[in-house]
Amino acid sequence: MSGEAWLVFPVAKLAANLGLRSRTTSVIVTQVARYWKSLTEQAPRLATGYP
Repeated sequence: MSGEAWLVFPVAKLAANLGLRSRTTSVIVTQVARYWKSLTEQAPRLATGYP
């Protein structure tokens, strides 16, 4: 895992979270997808800010 960074969404991991039990696309899944898209697009810019 050298050179990798992990972003963890603890709320999304809780099996008791009713937002994950939706029959449609849940709010949490949509939010994680937005975060993933944004971080993927901004990765090069964000990486230059860290040594």
